[in-house]
Amino acid sequence: MRTIKMLGKKISIKVESTGKESSKLKKLQINYKLRLIFIALIFIFFVFFFNIGKAKKEYEIGNISESTILSPLSIEYEDKFDKDFVVEQIKMNTQPIYTIDHQVKINVIKNLNSIFDKYNMFKKNLITLSLKTESEKENLYNSFFKDTNVQIDFKTIKKMLEEDNDHIIKSNLLKKIDKIYENGIEETELNLLKNEIKNIFSEVEYDIFSKIILPDKFYDEESTKENIAVQLKNIEVKKVKINFGDIIISKGEVINEEIKEKLDKTGVLDKLSYLRKIFGICLYFICSTILFMFLGRKYIKKEIIENKIYFSTLISICIMLFFLKIIPIKLIFLFPFGFLILILGIISTEKYAFIIGGTALIYILPYMGFDQLLFIVNLTSMLIAIYYVKQIKNRSDIINAGIYMGLIKTVIGSGFCIIFSYEAVDIIWIALQLLLSGIAAGMLTISILPYLENYFNILTNIKLLELGDFSNPLLKELLMKAPGTFHHSLLVATLAENAAEAIGANSTFTRVACYYHDIGKTKRPTFFVENQFYGVNPHDTLNPYLSALIIRSHTKDGEKIARMHKIPKEVRDIMSEHQGTTLLAYFYNKAKNDNPDINESDFRYDGPKPRTKESAIIMLADSIEAAVRSLDHKNPVIVESLIRKIINGKIEEDQLSEAELTFKDIEIVIKTFLNVIQGIYHSRIKYPEIKK
Repeated sequence: MRTIKMLGKKISIKVESTGKESSKLKKLQINYKLRLIFIALIFIFFVFFFNIGKAKKEYEIGNISESTILSPLSIEYEDKFDKDFVVEQIKMNTQPIYTIDHQVKINVIKNLNSIFDKYNMFKKNLITLSLKTESEKENLYNSFFKDTNVQIDFKTIKKMLEEDNDHIIKSNLLKKIDKIYENGIEETELNLLKNEIKNIFSEVEYDIFSKIILPDKFYDEESTKENIAVQLKNIEVKKVKINFGDIIISKGEVINEEIKEKLDKTGVLDKLSYLRKIFGICLYFICSTILFMFLGRKYIKKEIIENKIYFSTLISICIMLFFLKIIPIKLIFLFPFGFLILILGIISTEKYAFIIGGTALIYILPYMGFDQLLFIVNLTSMLIAIYYVKQIKNRSDIINAGIYMGLIKTVIGSGFCIIFSYEAVDIIWIALQLLLSGIAAGMLTISILPYLENYFNILTNIKLLELGDFSNPLLKELLMKAPGTFHHSLLVATLAENAAEAIGANSTFTRVACYYHDIGKTKRPTFFVENQFYGVNPHDTLNPYLSALIIRSHTKDGEKIARMHKIPKEVRDIMSEHQGTTLLAYFYNKAKNDNPDINESDFRYDGPKPRTKESAIIMLADSIEAAVRSLDHKNPVIVESLIRKIINGKIEEDQLSEAELTFKDIEIVIKTFLNVIQGIYHSRIKYPEIKK
C-alpha cells in the first residue's frame, strides 16, 4: 500500500506486482520487437529480391535502367567517343600519300621502241624474203615478236603494214605517254584512261597503247599512316570527369554506348563493385532497422502490439509495394505513396503514420535508386497526407485530401525538375503523373479503408462521425424511449469531450461514446430518475436488491443492444466500464437498514473498471453531470467542491487505478468540467413584465 496526498486528502493506493504480470510484460516486449522486425524484413526482402539481385545483362546497350546508379568513385578518363570521332575525322581528311615510280615511264617508252624496232626489222625481212602467204608471214612474225615483253597481235601488225604509217603511230603514242605520265597513273585509273583513249586513237594505236601502258603512281600506306600518327600526337581529346556520387544513369533512362562506357570505367558492373553495393545496402538496412526499432519502441509500441492496427499496416504495406512493383519505370511518378500515410493516419494516429511512412520511404529508397526527385515528391506526399488526415471528417474528405496532395506535389515536383534541368516535355509529363498520383492515393484509400474497418473492426474517426449522427436508429430509439437519458448523454458528451481535448485524449471518440454509454436504459427507461417525468418512481415499491439489479443491468443490456446493432467494441467497452465497480450507495444503505448482514457485491456494478483515459473521463463526467443537476444552487465554489468530492470518491474506491490518467490530467479535467458546467448552468436575469 502506498499513501499519497492529492486534492486535499490522503489516498491509499494498492500496488501489486506478480510474477505472472512480469512474464506477460516480457512476452509483449518480445512480441512488439518481432513485429517491428517483420515489417523491416518485408521491405528488405522486396528490395533485395526485386532490385539488388538483378543480372548485369539488364545494363546492356538499349535496355532501360530500372534504377538510378551513382558513381562509387571519382575518375577521369579520355572520352572514347570523342577520340574515335577525332581519329575518324583525321583519317577522312588526311590525303593519301602516293609514290611515283619514274622507271615505269622509261620502261613503257623502252617497250614502245622495242615494238617498233622489231616491226621495222619484220618489215624489211618481209620484203627481202618476198613472202606471200599468210602462214609464212605469221611464222616470220612469231620469230620476231615471240620473246618481246609486250605481245602485239599479228592482226595489228598486218594493219600497220597495210596503212604504212608506223612513224605517225609511234609519234602519237610518245606524245600521249609523255602527257599522261606528267601527273602519274594510279592502278584504279588505268581502265578509265583506256576507255577515254579508245575514242581518240586509231585501232592500231589503241591496241599498242593498251598493251604497253602501266600505272606508275602507287599508294604509300606506310607514309600515310605515319602522317596520320603525327597528327594524332598533336590532338587534344576531351576528358570525361566523374565525381563520387555523380548520377551515371537515372531510372527510366535508355542505356547507350556512352553510359555503358561510364558504367565500365567506374566499375559499377564489376563483381567487386557488385559486392561492395550489396555490403553498402546491407549496412544501410541495418542502420535503418536500428532507427526503426528505436522509434517503434519509443513512440508506437502500443499500436504495434494491437493486432488490428498491426495487420492492417502489413496489408497496406503489401498493397503499396505491389503498386511500386507493377508501375512501369516511365510512369514511376504515378506511385501513390500517400495512400499508406492516409490509411495509417485514419486507422491510427498521425504519429504512427509518420513513423511507419517515413520508415517505408527510407526502406524503398534503394529500390528507387536513391533518386532525389522521387524521394522529394514522396516525402512531400507523406507530409501533406499527415497534415490533411487531421481534417478528414467524412469519406469524401479523403478524395479532397488526395486532390490537394496531387496539386502540391505537382508544384513542388515541377520546381525541382526545373532545378535539376529537366526538359520542358519531361517536366509536363512528370507533373501530370504527380497530379494523378495524389488523386490515385485518395481513391485507393477510400476503396481499401472500409474493408479494413469491417474485417478488423477498426473504429476510425470517420466511422465515429457516422455513429455520432443523430439519425442513427439507436440514437433515435434512445431519444424516443428515454428522452431524459438522451439529454443527460448530450450533457455528459459536452463535459467529457472538452475534458478529453484538454488532456490530449481522443475527444471525438469520447463524445460519440457518451451518446451510447447509457443505451441500455432504453430497456427499462422509467426505472431511471431522469426519465421519471410524473413523479412516479417504481423503485418505491421494489425491494433494494431488485432495484439494484435493474440499475446494474443497464450496462450489460447496453452492451447486448450495441452488439446487435454492430456498434464497435471500443464503444461497447465504454458501456461496461463507465460505472466501473461503483457501489449503488442508495440501495445498499436501504438494504442495510433492513438487514445489516448483506453482501456488498450485490450492490456493485460488475465492471470492469475504466481502462483508458477516455473511459475514465466519461465515468467522471457521468457522475458529475447527474450530481450537479441535483444541486439547487450551482454556485462555482459549490460546484467545484462537488466535483472534487466525486473524483476523490472514485479514487478512494480505486475506480481509476487501471486508467492512464495522471494527477496532472485529473486537475486539468476538474478545471475543464467547472468551466463547461458554468457555461451550461449560467444565470439569467428575469425578464420584466411589460407595463400596460
